[in-house]
Amino acid sequence: MQRTRALVFVALVPLFFAQGCTHPAAVSIPELDSSVISYSRLESGKLTEAEMRRQFGESPADRQMKGGGRLLIYPIRVWTPVRRAIVPAAVLRVQFGGGGVVTDWYFFHPRTNQRLEITETLSEAQYAVSQICKADRREPMLVLETNIHRGQSTMEDIHRLMVAPTYLIFRFHPSRGFPYPRKVPLADGEAWDFYVDRPSPLFIPPFYYYIEFNPTGVATSRGSASGYGGCI
Repeated sequence: MQRTRALVFVALVPLFFAQGCTHPAAVSIPELDSSVISYSRLESGKLTEAEMRRQFGESPADRQMKGGGRLLIYPIRVWTPVRRAIVPAAVLRVQFGGGGVVTDWYFFHPRTNQRLEITETLSEAQYAVSQICKADRREPMLVLETNIHRGQSTMEDIHRLMVAPTYLIFRFHPSRGFPYPRKVPLADGEAWDFYVDRPSPLFIPPFYYYIEFNPTGVATSRGSASGYGGCI
């Protein structure tokens, strides 16, 4: 299981929330923030794989473990006012027509497929991101509206902007088996799905939650989170 240099940073985030604080970068997205699994449930020893899938949908990375158990990896929100719970990340879908040109892009809920609207301005998003870490410790976050153009941007453009940069590959991937992006065939083309903290004018990366289930489908432990979140 791959881990990044952000581990120390990740360890501080749950501690910050557990103390009852709301981080300045947190933004409420009710559609996502209502699909939670509490820490108490995760720690109960009773959480089942079926319950996890009902709340969060299918895992983008689902692995068979030795002995018959399963490891599920879910992208999760961290910059949320919800505390002592895990919250699913949003999906950014970039849709291509038959010629490999972008026809649309939008955000949706990973389980319900409900479209999610951007609720913050670019300046608000940039301010929130500025609270995550100092500028010299922060990788650039793509401004989506000025970089993804419907009817103009190509698959090659999106690959160059959102897939090819090495910091995306090595810091956004929780493991080699995690799809980045997840490619979905469509009747008239293809869609690339990227996980993000929330619908935003900026491409804000999520964190990732690892949880193992035994052969009977019960979680063996609370699980653990890791991620990049924009800081190096």
